[in-house]
Formats: sequence, structure tokens, C-alpha cells
Amino acid sequence: MDAPYSFTCTAEVGDDGILALRPRGDIDIAARSVLTHAQLALRPGLRGVHLDFDAVPFMDTTVLRFLSSLHARCSAFAVPLRITGLRPQHHRLLTLAEYRLPTT
Repeated sequence: MDAPYSFTCTAEVGDDGILALRPRGDIDIAARSVLTHAQLALRPGLRGVHLDFDAVPFMDTTVLRFLSSLHARCSAFAVPLRITGLRPQHHRLLTLAEYRLPTT
């Protein structure tokens, strides 16, 4: 019997005004609604967004839409985006998709 799917993404604003997004689990189509909800924590007035992929062992092309949407929201609110915790599988996917990480 398969274990139930569990993907989470915490969204917390620290005292420094940085929104920390921390996805946990595989990012695939089943994670899309959780990711969409998490990015709603992004709002004007934040000092930045830190997206940490350290607890994401695998991602598929679902992440491309999420990254594009998050980057667009950050740009609209003039909030810098920092991405950390990328693993070799993540880099391979982004390279194969010819996706350039946002550099805000």
C-alpha cells in the first residue's frame, strides 16, 4: 500500500521582513495547489523572498510554472527573490527545460 502523498510549503515572514518559503517533499502536479497557496503570502512591503529547495528531493516541470509565477509576483511588488538549496536533479531539470532562474 502506498503512503499518502504529503507535500507542504511553509510561508513565514521573519522579523527581518523576509518571506521564507520552504517546500518539503516532491514537487509534481499534486503539489501545485499548495505552492499556489504559499505564494499568496507574498505582499508589497516585504524586504525579500527566500525560496529554499533543500527539503525537495525531486521536482518535475510543475516547478517551472511556480517559479515563473513567483518571479512575476516578486517583480510586481519590487521584492527581491533568492533561491537556495537546489540539488543536482533540480539543476538538470532547469537545464533541460532551458529555464533561467530569476535574478531579482
